[in-house]
Amino acid sequence: MSWALLKHPDGVSCNIFVTHCWAEGIYEFLDRVEGSWPGGADEGAYICSLSNPQEQDISSLLASPSASPFALALKSASTVMITSIYTRLWCVYETFLAFTWQKEIRIAAAQPRGIWLCILRVAAWFIAVMGGMLLLELRQIAPVPCCPVTYFW
Repeated sequence: MSWALLKHPDGVSCNIFVTHCWAEGIYEFLDRVEGSWPGGADEGAYICSLSNPQEQDISSLLASPSASPFALALKSASTVMITSIYTRLWCVYETFLAFTWQKEIRIAAAQPRGIWLCILRVAAWFIAVMGGMLLLELRQIAPVPCCPVTYFW
């Protein structure tokens, strides 16, 4: 049984079809899917590695590519997300079907993490450096007179 059927025995509607290559790492894959997920989309996504029983022989499911679970899921989806295809011919075929069936095609890309933290860090450094330069400039304009130090011992 696939993970998807284990979690949803009755299945869910597929709104997003994700085509990917086995050569990418799982974290890279997740970053790209999360970074490119369409706003407001809360329906199911078809990801073959989670939707097909990978531990079984699925060659019978692929005997007719146009009637395969991949093609049927892609046909029902409104959006196709491509994370990476490298040289995997099957991914090229899925992309071809998406184009032929006039699906919305998204090239998945990871969103930069912590962009606001990065901007804040750069702004803080800028303010610190500019403040230091201003203090040096003010010191050169009006030098502080040296005051004698008095010790009480």
